[in-house]
Amino acid sequence: MKKTIFILIALFGLMYILPLGLRPLVDPDETRYAEIPREMMASNDWVVPRLAGVLYFEKPVMGYWANALSMKVFGQNNFAVRFPLAMAAGLSACLVFFLGRRFSGDPRLAFPSALIFMTFLEVFGVGVFNTLDSLLAFFLTACLSMFFLAWDSRDSRKHYYFFLFLSGIFCGLACHTKGFLAFVVPISVIVPFVIWEKEWKRMFTIPWIPISVALLVMLPWGIMIHLRENDFWNYFFWNEHIRRFLADNAQHKEPFYYFFGVLILGMFPWTILIPAGISGFRIKGFNTSFRRFTACWFVFPFLFFSASSGKLATYILPCFPPLALMLTWGLFDYFKRDKRPLFDCALVALLLFPVCGITGVLLLQHGFSPDMDELFSDNRKVILFVMAMSAFAFFLLGALRQGDIHKKIALFALSPVLFYTFAHVLTPDQAVLRNSPVPFILENKDKIPADALIVSPSTPIKSVCWALKRNDIFLLDDGGELRYGFSQTDQRDRQLSFDAFNAMVTENKNKRNVVLILDERRYKRWQDQLPQPDFLIKSGEDGYIFAIFK
Repeated sequence: MKKTIFILIALFGLMYILPLGLRPLVDPDETRYAEIPREMMASNDWVVPRLAGVLYFEKPVMGYWANALSMKVFGQNNFAVRFPLAMAAGLSACLVFFLGRRFSGDPRLAFPSALIFMTFLEVFGVGVFNTLDSLLAFFLTACLSMFFLAWDSRDSRKHYYFFLFLSGIFCGLACHTKGFLAFVVPISVIVPFVIWEKEWKRMFTIPWIPISVALLVMLPWGIMIHLRENDFWNYFFWNEHIRRFLADNAQHKEPFYYFFGVLILGMFPWTILIPAGISGFRIKGFNTSFRRFTACWFVFPFLFFSASSGKLATYILPCFPPLALMLTWGLFDYFKRDKRPLFDCALVALLLFPVCGITGVLLLQHGFSPDMDELFSDNRKVILFVMAMSAFAFFLLGALRQGDIHKKIALFALSPVLFYTFAHVLTPDQAVLRNSPVPFILENKDKIPADALIVSPSTPIKSVCWALKRNDIFLLDDGGELRYGFSQTDQRDRQLSFDAFNAMVTENKNKRNVVLILDERRYKRWQDQLPQPDFLIKSGEDGYIFAIFK
């Protein structure tokens, strides 16, 4: 057990923690969740979220507090703002390990369950990216784990109430992270599970403790934000919940089947083993309460998110812990029948991924397509990619030759580890240029006088604020997600039309610099409506621009 725990911690550190600070922040998501806690720290206001100095009511505060605490410890840098989310993924893996050890019927299944969970592509991708989804998924995983512990301990009143109490705490923390969704997901799991267990009468007694505790957790900040900004709950409830989930014009509107494609991709590389997993899972089916619980945990939140109007790939992240457990059981039961064809055929098919990956990168890097730039200006990145793909193939071949199921699963799980580790520095140059303006802004910040008036559209205004440590940037577009904040009476003069921007440049001519920071595509669209800048600094083709008016 000590050895397996050490291996899990080492792999987690290698993939999730050590490389966190190696790549620039991606605009707008990563810079948004870096800048809001930075502004909280700068203003010492830990109640009201603000972005670019204006009210930002799209999320509660738990994620901002977590990032601010990390920045207090590690400083205001890329590593610090990603660290809490990576730790949330690691803690979710710990819960998968614990549940697998206690309820799978075979303690040896704990290690592969956690390993499978950590190497799901979506779990990794979200876990090393600065959004709130990994933190929300951890709190929901903890909430549902504590509920099942309570259910399993219902013959002991002391343990039963204690675990329900803990379930409520984690539910409240999840609500503080992304809102009332934290109630919907557990309810969508627990209600069908209790009915399936034929103990539906407990539905009238179970909820009171966790719901009451969750409300108590939410109450202090909920009251403080209402007293400070009494429109928060109105905006947050209607705009971020009702409109997003039900409205025809919801943000990120996608068809019902959208998450099925996300799931297939998000399970990589384990997607290829779905047939073997299903074949094995059918042997025992849902013969225990925990198996029934994991089925409800996966299916009903997945259907709920699929039924909503607005969809993002990260929404189904809470479905991956039960999926890891179910896939583990299926694969091990499949092997107990002494059948290997589905598993081994899948491994052979997956060998095409590293082969095609290496071939594709080398062709693109060496001008196979004249219309495309090379992927990497630094050939060392090509070497890292080839090493990662070679390791992928090496471990797949090792798993193919191995007869012991535990070693086979472990070797398969190791196949993407080097790829995930190096992925932090393998973003193509053009993608960095187009989506990560912070390095360019920092490189040229000395060209901006301290008293300069800085203007930016809603993208990349978050990056501008974060890089320059300023929240007084003027806005030059309709505001996007910042529309509500800039519509407030005391902030309207900071939102400029083209006429107002031109007047600003004219009024400050030979007095004070005006600096417009934006992406090149937008600059080309707006060029005819803007005055001629005195200096133009570009990060590169299709990158970002400093337009300086003196």
